[in-house]
Amino acid sequence: MVRRRHRRAVPRRGQAYIEYLIVTSVVVAALTVGIPGPKDPSAVGHLLNAIKRVYSGYSYGISLAELPDSNEIDDGSNP
Repeated sequence: MVRRRHRRAVPRRGQAYIEYLIVTSVVVAALTVGIPGPKDPSAVGHLLNAIKRVYSGYSYGISLAELPDSNEIDDGSNP
């Protein structure tokens, strides 16, 4: 009968780090590389454009709103 020696398991250090690095790099590249075309921005560009549009509408609405006078505020104490 032949005796088999059990090898000690060699710990695999750094494998998860490399996998994480590769997946993260692919995701970042996918978000920052533009869609083919002359003026098509990347996904991040689309997000920034949407934020700019919403903020410009918000700031326009705020500029048109009339702030109430402190004397006109009704706190509910006067019937």
